Amino acid sequence: MGVGPIGDCAGKGFQLGCVEGSEWFGNVSILLPGVMGAIFFLILFFNSYRIIRSIEL
Repeated sequence: MGVGPIGDCAGKGFQLGCVEGSEWFGNVSILLPGVMGAIFFLILFFNSYRIIRSIEL
């Protein structure tokens, strides 16, 4: 990951605690990709569902 306290926190994960000020950044950097992935998956799922429905009709 990046260099510096934020990068260190993102690399180690928030389990280790890191610096108190950077703990929030660690949480966000770990949660954000998961949220983005879930949204991306939902969009793909709905698009493929619409395509399958249109093929059936």
